[in-house]
Amino acid sequence: MSNSFKLNKKILIVSSWAPPAIGGPQSLYNLFSNIDKNSYAILTNSVNISEKAKQTGSYLSCLYFFYDKQKTPLWFVPNSKAPILIKIAKKITLGVFTLYRIMQMIRIGLRVIHDQKIDRLMGISDVGPSLILTFILSKFSRKPYTLYLYDLYKGNNLPRPWKLISNFFEPILFRGAKTVVVTNEGTRQYYQSIYSDLIKFDVIHNSVFAENYENVQMSYNPKSPYTIVFTGHIYWPQERSVRNLITAVSEINDIDVKLLLYVPSPPQDLVETYKNHPKIKFDVAPQSEMPRIQSGADILFLPFAWRTPSPQIIATASPGKLTDYLASGRPILIHAPPYAYVSQYAKEYGFAHIVDKESIPLLQDGIRKLLQDHDYSRKLIKNARELFLKNHDAVKNAELLKKIINEL
Repeated sequence: MSNSFKLNKKILIVSSWAPPAIGGPQSLYNLFSNIDKNSYAILTNSVNISEKAKQTGSYLSCLYFFYDKQKTPLWFVPNSKAPILIKIAKKITLGVFTLYRIMQMIRIGLRVIHDQKIDRLMGISDVGPSLILTFILSKFSRKPYTLYLYDLYKGNNLPRPWKLISNFFEPILFRGAKTVVVTNEGTRQYYQSIYSDLIKFDVIHNSVFAENYENVQMSYNPKSPYTIVFTGHIYWPQERSVRNLITAVSEINDIDVKLLLYVPSPPQDLVETYKNHPKIKFDVAPQSEMPRIQSGADILFLPFAWRTPSPQIIATASPGKLTDYLASGRPILIHAPPYAYVSQYAKEYGFAHIVDKESIPLLQDGIRKLLQDHDYSRKLIKNARELFLKNHDAVKNAELLKKIINEL
């Protein structure tokens, strides 16, 4: 992918996670690999770029800077079996070390801003550190900042300390930003209902390269034995619905169908339970193989769960894998509550079969419908491809990002 767009302001991306890690960082890669490498740099955490990610993913071509030069010594970590005075001493020491680490992050960030002649900051959503660090660096350097949210901040299922911090900081962070970029209209409407017109929100949908799917076979003529494919992580927003699909596939007997789950770190109890099941298989593959894997499926599965700790996330989330699925030339099966953004998005554009009740029989009926009613599935595929080209093409969205940044 050649760098196409040069920004008129140099950006420092502040993110806890960065390519080649998958998930949100992959969306970051798809977008910024279209931006000239001299127009931006990344300040990130090296620990979050695993050895596995380095082998299967790709770095962006810009300069990387890391703020985690020092690691926490093991003896700083409180031991539950240690005497009370030692535990107190260790906690105090850990607190001092944490403060030192924060100061170190700020110092490294300010040096990068100065040395790289940074004009603007962009904080990428996480549990809080990157967003807050962006704000602090902006105050010290007097450089404007924008926020780029792949998920909600305050409304997320955060650990309790970060939840309390987010309740305090979100209004401050949002009101100080030049703009807040979100990944769909549902999230923008959610935030506008809270902050009214006081804050500027822009939408850039999750993106993928159209060229990755140029050789995808768009004709759909599934043959038994059939395969359902899920790709990505299984976290709390998806797990309950993934378990529902596993049950549905394992108990369906009138058609020969298998479920392939390409999951980097699946729940171990699921792996143990189904490791010898003839219909269920867990696997891993590099990101570069996903277009081939997805376009080789008969159905692609997109789950969001019921009764989660953060229904606001379900109501607003637009996962990166949806973009891949739209381009894949295969029908999508969504199993999610009716209030989920993906359910509403699919109903609006008619790109997926939706099972918005937590029902194993309805899931099984949906599988049969997609595999046996070819005209129906082909219509869904056509609608999905049109929506992908309209909202999710990485080159078009990089141009939109360029426009937003250049107008700040």
